[in-house]
Amino acid sequence: MMTRFTRIPGCLLAAWLLCAPSGAMAAVTNKYRVTMESAGTASAQGQSTTVKTSTRIDYKWAQSGYDRTLSFTDVSVRVEMNGNLVMDTTMSRKGSFNHLNETQSIPLERANDSLRAKLTEGFEVPFHRVTVDRRGKKRREKTIAGPGAKVLVDEGMILNASMAHPRFDDSSKEWTDDSRISIGNGGHTDGKLKLKRGDTRGTQTTVQVSGFLSQKKFVPAGAAIVLKDVQHVVQGSLVYDSRFKDWVSGRLNLDFAYSMERDGTEFGGARGTMKVELKHQGAE
Repeated sequence: MMTRFTRIPGCLLAAWLLCAPSGAMAAVTNKYRVTMESAGTASAQGQSTTVKTSTRIDYKWAQSGYDRTLSFTDVSVRVEMNGNLVMDTTMSRKGSFNHLNETQSIPLERANDSLRAKLTEGFEVPFHRVTVDRRGKKRREKTIAGPGAKVLVDEGMILNASMAHPRFDDSSKEWTDDSRISIGNGGHTDGKLKLKRGDTRGTQTTVQVSGFLSQKKFVPAGAAIVLKDVQHVVQGSLVYDSRFKDWVSGRLNLDFAYSMERDGTEFGGARGTMKVELKHQGAE
């Protein structure tokens, strides 16, 4: 599902997200939903295609001391091209479901070996682990998903589920955090987020977020094109809750742009916007 989605040129920048959660605490598992609504235009050889995407990811961050372990519950993707719905799918441990053509839906019990491995090794199992120091800075990380989930790793699922969890610095009014945003097919932009503390009400603190992330050149696996000068401009705010030692809500606006090149000649590009919303779904 994710492979088909991200390999549509106009959608290459449709699913992103930004670095690891912070702050040591007693063991708790926070449940989240992040939704990403994007709209953009891809132009190539004089022709333009409008693309709208809607992506929803349900995931969990299990925190124990300074370790954070990520797992996924499900992911859904809807894609419109020139106003026509061309993709509407959901994937979870239960199966891969095509809502446009139910005959192409495959529950786990009917999945072939490759799909079964993706479902059982990609959902409702530990996927990625991050260790931070006492100030929330990332010390090390390791993807622990099985080989069957490699395509989910390549398509940026880890970055997508980290987008709204930059480092929170409880000792500073302003700070920065190294970040990456996925562009699918194993690619990403790099840069820093600037975070500025705002009002605190009770246990919740609002933080303003901004940043510029870029990648000069990226060659998608198996593609004949090169993406050049990929850019993400980030603006928005997140709300941090000291009870959970993590972010619990927020909205980020991302502007993206890139050009496409083949055999050393530029032939097109894309630009658009994405609205990202984080919702805390409770704790276990």
